[in-house]
Amino acid sequence: AKHVRELSIYRQLIKIGKGLADTAFQPKDIEVNELLDLSEKKIFEIAEQVSRNKQEITNVKDIIKDVVNRVHEMQEKKGFKGTETGFSELDKLTSGLQNGDLVIIAGRPSMGKTALSMNIVEHVAIHNSIPVAVFSLEMPTEQLVIRMISSFGRIDSSKLRDGNMSEVDWNSFNHSVRAFEENTILIDETPSITPTEIRAKCRRLKRKYPDLGLVMVDYLQLMTVHGKSENRVQEISEISRSLKALAKEINVP
Repeated sequence: AKHVRELSIYRQLIKIGKGLADTAFQPKDIEVNELLDLSEKKIFEIAEQVSRNKQEITNVKDIIKDVVNRVHEMQEKKGFKGTETGFSELDKLTSGLQNGDLVIIAGRPSMGKTALSMNIVEHVAIHNSIPVAVFSLEMPTEQLVIRMISSFGRIDSSKLRDGNMSEVDWNSFNHSVRAFEENTILIDETPSITPTEIRAKCRRLKRKYPDLGLVMVDYLQLMTVHGKSENRVQEISEISRSLKALAKEINVP
């Protein structure tokens, strides 16, 4: 059975390789970056399939010790296990952000979802010194950074836009800039990005930053999926499932 599976993978790789080679010889309307993304996507899909096939059945006896250790650790930390968000009441209710969890912040438009998310990003990256990845499908990187500096330095954002700041504001600004320079927040502003592309990028980030502690996507409804779905509800469900699989795979919230 293993040999048959391997032959199937070889055939898929040959088919993909031939298709990519044909496209590269006659690119027509496709750009180089688009072809690279397509290549990565197709290889990633095969790797994902292989990964699923490798999942084995686990005997409870083999993991019971880990569960016991986790419970003892929870007791020592008084029930707190996850990554702190910076909102103490929320952390008390949730025990922090748990590795492998998909957390969706829902709300009506202009209710502060992005602001809340970026406050959490800021706390995890600056106060906890943990690398964070942000996929911003709506807001440009520079605008996000200005918002974070405004929040962290407690500076009116309008002053950052027009530069009309007092000496106190400038001191806060310089302190904030140093804090962001000394920590790691990685922002990708690719519009209409797909879950597959996010998973591929996060895999690379996880290899480069093994202690990557949080991935934030703003926001889910601007993401797209390859292929056709019967309706947008099914697309959102597929996106959610894919992001949950990503959280579990790289073991970060």
